[in-house]
Amino acid sequence: ESTGGGLQSGDLRDVRLADDGALWMTTAAGVSRRSAEADWAYLALPGARWVLPGRDIVWVGAQGGLYRLRPEALTAVP
Repeated sequence: ESTGGGLQSGDLRDVRLADDGALWMTTAAGVSRRSAEADWAYLALPGARWVLPGRDIVWVGAQGGLYRLRPEALTAVP
């Protein structure tokens, strides 16, 4: 996939595989998640550098600091 799929930017910075099979990625534009069922979701967070998915919380390091997110906070990509 690319920006034509669910990534918000082609500037990929980090990729992590979560325990549930979801693929988490950070780009210059924010955080993207691709579920095991191939559904995409994203959160605009400029300057995102790394992601650490946990069971109920996702940690993201970005230009503006450290963020703690809930996976359901991401917007589904139609």
